[in-house]
Amino acid sequence: MNFLSFNSTALLHLAITPANSDIPIGLTSAYSANLQSGTCYVGTVISPKYIRTGAGFKATLLFIAYLFKTWPFLKIYMELPEFNMDQFNSGSNRYFHLEGRLKNHYYFNGTYFDELICAFYLEDLKRVKNKIALLKSLKNKESSQ
Repeated sequence: MNFLSFNSTALLHLAITPANSDIPIGLTSAYSANLQSGTCYVGTVISPKYIRTGAGFKATLLFIAYLFKTWPFLKIYMELPEFNMDQFNSGSNRYFHLEGRLKNHYYFNGTYFDELICAFYLEDLKRVKNKIALLKSLKNKESSQ
C-alpha cells in the first residue's frame, strides 16, 4: 500500500471529558483520512446535558488543532445536518467554511433537511488556536471566582 494514498474509515477516536472529571460526556472522531489530498473528516457527539454549553464546539476545535499538528492535513471536513448549524453559526467563515450542500439529505421528524459540508483550513489554524486560548482563559476566570 502506498502511504500517500492511505485512505481509511477510522483514524482516531477520543473521549470528551470535562476538565474536572474523567467521566466521558461525548466522543470526537477523525475518519476517511486521505493523506494524498491532505484531508479527513471529523465528527463529534455530545451528551444532551452538554448541548449548547460550548463543550462540543470546544472539544471539536481542540481535536482539529491536534489533527493539524499531528498529520499533514490541509483541510478537515465536518458534515452536519442543516438543523444543527445554529450551534456552529458563530464560527462560520472564521473557523470553518461552508463548501457544500446536499439537498434534502436527512429526514428527521417529518421533514427533509440539507447536509452541510464544512471545512476547517490549515491557514485558519491561528484563529482556532486563539479561540481555544480565549475559551481556556474564560474557564480559568470562572473557576477562580
